[in-house]
Amino acid sequence: MVGRGDLCGFWRYSRALALLTRLLALLTGFSATHFDFGATHLAFGATRMDFGATHSALALLTSALALLT
Repeated sequence: MVGRGDLCGFWRYSRALALLTRLLALLTGFSATHFDFGATHLAFGATRMDFGATHSALALLTSALALLT
């Protein structure tokens, strides 16, 4: 049986993987949204993943805007 601590660690690992994939996609010119959806879809259920991907995308956009200003 999977404990709560295991799920938290898995969640952090999956978010880090999604962020790394997004950054690689931005650097190579591919669609970040497509890569994020693929990575999160493999890791979690669709509803939880869409929320996580949206939250991460907003955080990345905010960080990028902060760097530009």
